Amino acid sequence: MPKTNSRVQKQQFADEYVNLMTLRLAEGEKLPPVRELVKNSAFGQVMILKSIGRLVEKGLLVARARQGYYRSSLNSRSADRRRIDIIACSEAGYMKIDGFTIKLVQYLFDIGTQRRYSMYVHRVGYYESILAYRDLIAENKITDAFLVSPGNEEIVKFVRSLDVFAVPVATAYHVGLGPAVVDAPDMMERQIDYLRAKGHSRIGFIHEYREQFGSIVLLNRLMVYYRKMAESGVRIYPEYVAPANNGGAELLASLEKMFDTPVPPSALICNDYWLPAVYSFLAARKKVVGKDVCVVTDGESCRLLPRPVMVFNSPKEMAEKAWLIMEDLLKGHDNRAIFRPELTILD
Repeated sequence: MPKTNSRVQKQQFADEYVNLMTLRLAEGEKLPPVRELVKNSAFGQVMILKSIGRLVEKGLLVARARQGYYRSSLNSRSADRRRIDIIACSEAGYMKIDGFTIKLVQYLFDIGTQRRYSMYVHRVGYYESILAYRDLIAENKITDAFLVSPGNEEIVKFVRSLDVFAVPVATAYHVGLGPAVVDAPDMMERQIDYLRAKGHSRIGFIHEYREQFGSIVLLNRLMVYYRKMAESGVRIYPEYVAPANNGGAELLASLEKMFDTPVPPSALICNDYWLPAVYSFLAARKKVVGKDVCVVTDGESCRLLPRPVMVFNSPKEMAEKAWLIMEDLLKGHDNRAIFRPELTILD
């Protein structure tokens, strides 16, 4: 068994080597001869040929009789590519919650199905090695993918280095170079500005940042909360800033501490998928949403009554923009757009 595992691993390294040599080629440029690749890499001829064969199958290389192998053009690659993969990256546990991200995955899948693409959904856990992406891509022969909530830019760079057309969506880091569809960077500013304009100074915040998950976007929202409150010159009780943790009893404990302070908050900011628990807690305390406590959330809809104030942030719109970018890339266009959703307050 060890020898078998060793051969498999060595073949993976050979695949990476040939893939890297291919990525260095311009469209239509010839791959170095097999004997040269063998000499420069220390991989055997059989392994090199197998790696080349896989790239030919993926459409990255074209074999020409008695001439060798050439880098294919983007347009030739896109002609019959009707499979798109969705890779859910990094965010822990969200697939179990009917929240923003799972809706985003569903919209990406549904739009692709309507456009007659074959859609597949995968998951790479937060604590897994970045090499898990390599193994997933190799095993499933992925060439085009949406990366949902990648935790950092290195994941996107690595996936693209494997010659995958990757469009990151709802990133957990600040994007400097597209293509990408990012989560609303000014969400917290809009929420606090609304509440301050309505006269609220006692504003609680149920946040989701946890050090072990390291989302820069979630950390930024937490820091913006402190900054905006400080700029307003209002007091922040420590209990006003409470972690959601995993919901359930932990969320309930956070809410109890928050509303047991000498001066409980008159307004509360929280994500849409914590709303049922928040409403149940407030009802048990005989507090009416909108009258005793102003609840501000984000998303695209809410069935709870009385309705909370909602900063409209549509996962459907993000999915549609991601598909525009993806199909533009498949046509061979160099699309480096970064889409940021426009927020609207519904009260």
